Amino acid sequence: MKIIHVWFLRLAMIFVTCPLPEAHAWTRDQFTIAPTLMKLRMLGEEIHEPQVWQLAGRLAYQEGFGSSGFQKRASNWSLQPIINYDTNVNNGFSNDAINIGGLDFLVDEQFRREQAPVVGASLSGSHVWGLSRKLSFNVDHTARYVHAWNGNYDKWSVAVQPCVAYFIASASRAYACGATERAVTELTERKEKSISLGASTAYTIGTYFQSSQITMKRSTISSGVDYVQDSITYQHETLLGDGTLVGVKVKLSEAVDNVFVSREFFHLTAAKIVAGRRLEAGYIQENRRGGMFLNEARKEKLRGIIVSARISNSLSMRVGRFHNEASNSFNNDQFTVFDININLLKLR
Repeated sequence: MKIIHVWFLRLAMIFVTCPLPEAHAWTRDQFTIAPTLMKLRMLGEEIHEPQVWQLAGRLAYQEGFGSSGFQKRASNWSLQPIINYDTNVNNGFSNDAINIGGLDFLVDEQFRREQAPVVGASLSGSHVWGLSRKLSFNVDHTARYVHAWNGNYDKWSVAVQPCVAYFIASASRAYACGATERAVTELTERKEKSISLGASTAYTIGTYFQSSQITMKRSTISSGVDYVQDSITYQHETLLGDGTLVGVKVKLSEAVDNVFVSREFFHLTAAKIVAGRRLEAGYIQENRRGGMFLNEARKEKLRGIIVSARISNSLSMRVGRFHNEASNSFNNDQFTVFDININLLKLR
């Protein structure tokens, strides 16, 4: 990982300081769908216009830029009821029997997957403070709880992530974050603490607006076994002329001796504004390896497609289908994801 650390520092310095050619004028749909740093890069093209200058100033203000001292800048909350069907509410095994030496052995009922309608709620928030002219502090947090209607199953999770950001330029940031997460089901419990360092920037290549982000992360995880894992993540987005935002995210994680862990993660997305609403489709693949299962090296490949739509400022929905292909057929699996999200705090 020392080699990765060196290359990370070199890449970060290159892509936050290297000057690139300017793009042409942008449209309303392009601006609507663009991430914040890309918006600031787009506004920089026409910063001489008073209205554009004011909008750029508001975006930077909400990020905590330009503070003369400790100042509260922005705070957003989301409260969502949860009513859906959970295909694995207890995080149990998907198959009822396992074949060993040609013989089938039944899995104890308490360890089998349970499906049930669930009801609950999630509460999340994001808060930003300015520390100095080029330094800000933000905290993201979320809590989620659901209970099965027809069974004695609870499922909950909490996560908190504080970050410090340094404004390298109008559309370039460096950041350092800490995070703690905990997720509990009937059969499993997972805890993770992490620290991460990264940099992000927006720029232009030809007539296209681009954004890049690179992050180094070290995680301490407890999930039946305790281990430490380093990872590096690169994310790139390109804004096309018709208002389509395409992106790719690649995460590479180191191997952990005798532990089954995620090694490579890929996420391809395409989003577009249609009738004033955001539609997005994505492909996900996660390769996991490590440890043994029935004296055989364990390998799995999870693949899936997700489509999401924002119906209004307070309502969105998501549907997806996943398939897990494992080296041992007992761990093969397929499942559907379906969510309807309503932010009660944005209802009008």
